[in-house]
Amino acid sequence: MLRLASALFASGAPRRIQAIALFAQRVPFTPLRVHFEERSNGQKTWEGMVYEMDLTYPVPKSKGVIVTRRRSLDLLYNYVYGKYVEPNGASHDLTAASNSDSITRYGRREEYLLINGVKQSPAEARRDTFLKENAWPWARVASVNVVTEANQAVLSMVVSGYVMTANWRYRTAGDGTSEGNVSDYIKDLLETDAATFLSTGKYQSNTLQVREGASQPIRAGDLAFNLVGLGDADGNPWWLYVHNDRKVVYEIIPETPAYYMHSGRIYRSAGGSTTVDPWTVKPGVFRDLTYPVRKTETGGWLDDARDFYVSEVECGTGNGLVLKTEIFDESEILAAQAEYKAQMDGSGGVTGGGMGGGGGDRDPVSGRKNWYVDYAKVNKIKDIGAAQKIWQSMSLAERVKWKKTALVAWRRRHRRKAKTTRL
Repeated sequence: MLRLASALFASGAPRRIQAIALFAQRVPFTPLRVHFEERSNGQKTWEGMVYEMDLTYPVPKSKGVIVTRRRSLDLLYNYVYGKYVEPNGASHDLTAASNSDSITRYGRREEYLLINGVKQSPAEARRDTFLKENAWPWARVASVNVVTEANQAVLSMVVSGYVMTANWRYRTAGDGTSEGNVSDYIKDLLETDAATFLSTGKYQSNTLQVREGASQPIRAGDLAFNLVGLGDADGNPWWLYVHNDRKVVYEIIPETPAYYMHSGRIYRSAGGSTTVDPWTVKPGVFRDLTYPVRKTETGGWLDDARDFYVSEVECGTGNGLVLKTEIFDESEILAAQAEYKAQMDGSGGVTGGGMGGGGGDRDPVSGRKNWYVDYAKVNKIKDIGAAQKIWQSMSLAERVKWKKTALVAWRRRHRRKAKTTRL
């Protein structure tokens, strides 16, 4: 187990750690998926696993050529199955192939292939080739550059929260016909399809009725967060996160402020005199005691205009404490419920979607989302091939950060434009 003296806290978001010289020579032998803890004043503030490692090193006897090799669990698939469609239109299930040694070391991470226009033998060959190429997180060359100075190797590690593992397997929980409480189905979903790394914590009862299943293959974490986004029958927002000891918590977001801000400092109570250790701050509702207005509009989520919801917290030695907010729109929650119901009524399940955003174009073979298409759209890149190369060169942490900032902002701008157009 690796430990840090102090912590960043976020809902599973990757964070990057760099080491040089002698440390870089030793850590490559540390396997991916090693448990990682961050502590402050004896308190565990965050835990996760080593998810990705980049080793950048100068090529011997070259003139400033440096190479970066990447090992990442994001590129690991050791259990492969799916569906293939023959030229005559007949569809068949593609039986699973797996690498038991890889599963023993890293846990089971699935991929579902959708293969069109082939018969059984070519489909199985495609499955076996994909498994052979991706069963192990071997060190892939991520970039080759020329610099003026390249004297030492640098190892960069990305450590991710265990919530990331909720997406390692596809949904099997739910028969597609039964209906029940959304909280019961989320619990069943994660206990069935994400139990390798996650354990049961708290599942607050939510009586919003949903059909338990999906009409298309979807990863367990994607479906769980889609269901979380439905809120409840009263339009209240809920959250799902993984706490210490990998325990899953699903509950309505508490409206009572967890922290109070005054004069640029954070306290646990309105009249508190002791500031909060920044490494222990977690997402939740904050109250800005310096804001002059208290009254809010009738029917809003938070009853005090001084309150705001922080969805992610980052703390570092360089940039201090950073609070990232998220705006909840009750109409969007109700719209999500209406869309979910329409999908259920029309097709018997939930389609598509993903953690941190979903939809868009998908690879016709693997069925995985082509995020570089969204990247091109947001950045107004007309050459899709160029956008794909840029996306592939980005690290996991950079991709997650882009999705949470630029992509979210772009979607909000377009939602506002759509609302204005409808009016």
